[in-house]
Amino acid sequence: MRRWATGVVLGGAVVALSAAGCGSGSKSSSARTSTPATVTTTAPQTTTATGTIPPTNGASTAILPASFVLNADGSLTPPQVAAPAATTILLTVTSRAPHPVTVTLASHPLAVPPGRRASLRIAGLRNGRYAIAVDGRARATLVVGAQPGP
Repeated sequence: MRRWATGVVLGGAVVALSAAGCGSGSKSSSARTSTPATVTTTAPQTTTATGTIPPTNGASTAILPASFVLNADGSLTPPQVAAPAATTILLTVTSRAPHPVTVTLASHPLAVPPGRRASLRIAGLRNGRYAIAVDGRARATLVVGAQPGP
């Protein structure tokens, strides 16, 4: 019976020490660093001594893919894409048209060869509705400043 009691005490001590090692060993908040569980960035991930997420993470470095298909009749599918504010847009157009076209978003032209795909990054769009034109005719809309959720 005595060996069993010793084993229980030692086992409990191992569990207690393991749990203590998993938490923050420092009482000072300035010594902690924070690493987010999931981060999508274009810059290398860094942590700071204050334990906060750097201002370079988040919507300011997020890239939202706005993918459209240019149909043979000149229409774009989908007719509308929404994006949160302060997000870089990666406009991608896949052409099914038999001729080259120019797609324009907020005065940024994108030449799309027939049967090919072309992409363009656009940063700094303010909240609002932006027409996406194909050879000068509005065919779809990009809404910047949309709120997430249903």
